Amino acid sequence: MTTSLELVLDLNTAYDTQAQRREAARLLQCDAARIRELRVRKRSLDARGQIRVRLQCDVWLDEDAPMETVPGPTYPSVSGTRRT
Repeated sequence: MTTSLELVLDLNTAYDTQAQRREAARLLQCDAARIRELRVRKRSLDARGQIRVRLQCDVWLDEDAPMETVPGPTYPSVSGTRRT
């Protein structure tokens, strides 16, 4: 099962993967061992009052996450074009 979450952590724990898993498990009300993978999609700072880090995450419970493919660049053909 895939779920999208927003985690809100302080600066000291925002980059700690175990803290991210614990917070995700708390929000999902499940055991942290059920989380197979947690991928952070976006990080943003919330500077209103105490500084917090907001993480947009995808979480996979009880199943493996699919391989993430990064598309390569595509270049248009320049053969036959006039030289400048």
